[in-house]
Parts: sequence; structure tokens; C-alpha cells
Amino acid sequence: MSAWKKVLPAVVITAAVQAALVWPALTPSSGALFLLLVAASFAVTVAAVSVIAGAFAPAPNWQPLVAWSAAIVLVAVLTAIAALALTPVVLLLGLITVPPVAHAVSPHRGFLVFRRHPAHAILLSLGMLALSYLAWIAALLLGFFVTGVLGAFATWLVFGAVGTVGLRSFSALYRRTTAEPPAQD
Repeated sequence: MSAWKKVLPAVVITAAVQAALVWPALTPSSGALFLLLVAASFAVTVAAVSVIAGAFAPAPNWQPLVAWSAAIVLVAVLTAIAALALTPVVLLLGLITVPPVAHAVSPHRGFLVFRRHPAHAILLSLGMLALSYLAWIAALLLGFFVTGVLGAFATWLVFGAVGTVGLRSFSALYRRTTAEPPAQD
């Protein structure tokens, strides 16, 4: 099965579920139902990151991939609460570290791309940071001009597209890095 046959439904279903979670009749201001909606949003996001990253790995190791995806999503959420402007940096760290976990190795191995292909890795990182900040701006604009469920759906489609581009790009660079023998010094 092609990776895109897994990725496209994951992005669209995630956007649809996230949009449904902001349905006006559903969204309370506080209480147990609100916490349940937050937990559902978290679970859907973790599932999407795991499925998308797994789609770009030859034989994903699901248990560590889901656990690491959950950790990255949790840190991104906490960063968004504490310092919103730093959230794309956390997401970039996720893009770098999730592909090795999908390939059943330690997350820190994702940084090998900077040793073996420094220019490519740096340009990809800078491009993904710029794209992430542009996605945040798009989300703000969608919040102003396209509100409600439709705005949430469009926002999550944008976030899903940016995340997919990043995971696909870093996964390809990671596979290229690990397929080559190390350079002899």
C-alpha cells in the first residue's frame, strides 16, 4: 500500500475529528466534558502523527512510535501554553526525532542527518520552521475569516499538510543517511 494512501486519510480524518470537537453544542467552557474533549484531541493528534510517520517507514515499530509521538505532542502542547512562539521549534525537534523511532532506533539518531548531510538538514530545518510559522499565521487568519467548524477543519488540514511534508522530508533524509556508509575520517 502506498504511503500516501495512509497519509491522506489520516490528515483528513484528523481534521474532521478536530473540527467536530469544536462543534458549538459540544464545547463547554470547563468541566469534565472539556477535559474529555482535550483528551480526544490529544489522542487523535498522536494517532495521526504515528500513522503518518509510520507510513514513511518500511516496517514501523508501532509501540515506541506511538509513545514518542505522544511525548512530542504533549511537549508541543505545553510549549504552546507557556511560550507559543517556540512551538514550531518543538515541532521541528519532533520532525527530526520521530523518523528514527519509526525505524525502531533511538530518537537521538535523527540528528545524524546534520552530521552526514549538514547543508541539506539545515536548509530543511529552516524551511520547516518558516513553513510552521506560516501555518500558524494561516491558522490565525482562518480564525478571523473562516470561523467555527469549517475554520477548525481548514486549520487542521493546513497543520496536517505541513506536518506531512516535514515528516516525509525528514524520513527520506534519515533513510538516505542510514543507507550510506559513514564517511571515513
